[in-house]
Amino acid sequence: MSGFRIFVLYGYYYDQLTGHYNRYFFQEKLKRLDVERNLPISIVMVDVNELKLTNDAFGNEVGDMLLKSISEQLKLGCTNDDIIARVGGDEFVILLPKTSYTDTERIVNRIYKAIEQQKINQVVVSISMGC
Repeated sequence: MSGFRIFVLYGYYYDQLTGHYNRYFFQEKLKRLDVERNLPISIVMVDVNELKLTNDAFGNEVGDMLLKSISEQLKLGCTNDDIIARVGGDEFVILLPKTSYTDTERIVNRIYKAIEQQKINQVVVSISMGC
């Protein structure tokens, strides 16, 4: 397989900035996960607060650093079986197969605590999550 083809396939399923899956992959994976053996399935919606304001005030480079930092904290807060996808400019989704609501709350709290410790070029990192 040529290098170009591998790049195209990678770009088809992955977000170039964060390395997480993209919206297309998320939609396809959700269809495949919707089977009884994966129940319960939890979904966490993540929104980066004030990304546009950060980009406007400090530039897109700082906004990109902010997104990368948040995506790393999401990764650290999840397991290898969990699926993290960037589905919009400032939105992520985490799919948690075989994860109860109680366990999901623990994951969300762990991510919030990790994010609270972050600061990018004097910009406070802030997200909102719902599950």
